[in-house]
Amino acid sequence: MLVITIIGIIVDVFTCVGIIIAVLEFHWTKKSILVNNERGQKQATLDFYMNIKDELYALNHSIYERFKRNTILYSDIKDDEEFLAILKRYLNIMEIVATGINTGIYNIDVFDRLYGDVCVRVVEQLEDYIFNRRIIIKEPEMYRDLDLLVFRLKSIHNENDELLNSKASIRNSFE
Repeated sequence: MLVITIIGIIVDVFTCVGIIIAVLEFHWTKKSILVNNERGQKQATLDFYMNIKDELYALNHSIYERFKRNTILYSDIKDDEEFLAILKRYLNIMEIVATGINTGIYNIDVFDRLYGDVCVRVVEQLEDYIFNRRIIIKEPEMYRDLDLLVFRLKSIHNENDELLNSKASIRNSFE
């Protein structure tokens, strides 16, 4: 009887150890899947950017040639169909990118490194155009993913600025 009790205890101990190993294996597998997903997201962002960068550069260059970094007022361009087509194409591409980032298909940090500053600058330049376009076609939700992306990029930039400023403050305190 004592032998059967001891065998039962040993079986229970091995069962508990097996359950612990299974739980740990599940946790490690889940972590591995998340890492692979993030890596895939980053690669997808790079691949997509490589496919659109030439067109983005050309469109951005057209915008810059005409307005440099100045605000683009709708009233200044409303009759220029060629330039309006450039802006529409640029914003449509950026809305696709923004939707991909906001839904988790693309990685915001990779995009920020590749094009974040330019994206924020151009969208800020186009605020008046976007505002008026929404009114004219009665579509208040137009470019909302792009708005959200720009908000998120600005937040990242502010966090980075704060981090750099805190490091500079620490460095200056030792001087």
